[in-house]
Amino acid sequence: MSLLKEKLLFGGALSCFIPTNSQDASMIRDIPDNQEVFLHASNEQSIMIDIVEYQAVEGEESARYYFEDLASLNDSSENKVLCVERVHKEDTCMKIHSEAWALSGQQYATKFNEKTKNLIEINLLLYRLPQFSTDILVIMNSPLCVQTSTIDIWTKDIFKQMACSLNIIDSTIFV
Repeated sequence: MSLLKEKLLFGGALSCFIPTNSQDASMIRDIPDNQEVFLHASNEQSIMIDIVEYQAVEGEESARYYFEDLASLNDSSENKVLCVERVHKEDTCMKIHSEAWALSGQQYATKFNEKTKNLIEINLLLYRLPQFSTDILVIMNSPLCVQTSTIDIWTKDIFKQMACSLNIIDSTIFV
C-alpha cells in the first residue's frame, strides 16, 4: 500500500488507507459531518466515505439502491450499472459488517458547482451494518471525458485496496 497512507476518519472512529496524492476536501469547502471527501491532487477524481442510515434493501440490490440514489443526487441524465459483486469478509479489514458489495457503473452527471454533465465512472463499496442501523459507502468518482494524465490516476485496484482497508476503531460513532 505504498501509494496509500493510513488516515483516521470521523474524529478517529474509523481508519482507512487513503491515496497519498489526495487532499482533504474539508480544507476547501464545507463537508457534512457524516462524510469524508478526498480530492485527487492533479486531476478530477474524488473519493467519498459516507456514513448513512441503514436501508432495508436485500443483497446486491442494496448497492444498486445507493448507485441510483447517487444518480438522483447528481441529477444524472443517464446511468448504467456495469458490475455488482459480493466482497467477502476475509478480503476486508472490517469484520463486523453483515455483508459488503462492490459496484462499478457510469453516470452522466455534473461535478460540484458545475453545469456541464460529464461521463463519470463510479466505483462503490457498500458495508452493511444493520446492528448499528448504518450503511457505510466508499465511493470513487472518475470523470471519463476529462483529459488527465494516466500516470497519476487512481485505478480500480487502488480503490479496492483503499475501500477494503476501511476499519472501525470506535463503534460508539454509530450511537
